[in-house]
Amino acid sequence: MLEYIFFTRSTCDRFVARLRALAIAPDIENDGEAWLVAVPEDLDEPLADRIETFYDELMDADRELVEADCAGQAGEFAAAGVTLELNDGRRVYAHVDPALLLKISRCLESDELNAFVSAICDAVEHPDERGFCQRMRDEESGK
Repeated sequence: MLEYIFFTRSTCDRFVARLRALAIAPDIENDGEAWLVAVPEDLDEPLADRIETFYDELMDADRELVEADCAGQAGEFAAAGVTLELNDGRRVYAHVDPALLLKISRCLESDELNAFVSAICDAVEHPDERGFCQRMRDEESGK
């Protein structure tokens, strides 16, 4: 299953409505802090790309809501998070202070943040005890 996380019900509802309009029946879970929407992985690539693009648009809208919340203009957010994709394909969520995530989102695009988080996940899942300089030398020499 492909999983998408939402921190506001309204944004989740918009995503689910779009999925249903595309004849996709999602599984929806709420843990009290976030909504998790799961769809089958066997979607054709163009459809999966359309869904991912719409999800990114909704995340941009959610980021604006977080910014408003951090400025004291809203009140819907008490938590935020980052999706972590593990090497075995599982996705887990790290809860992050919304104000911190807002600061990060002002500096990094979502793909840049994903690359950063993926590098950390890889380092945790595959620890390398060598020093950083040694690793760089080994990579340059093809080891």
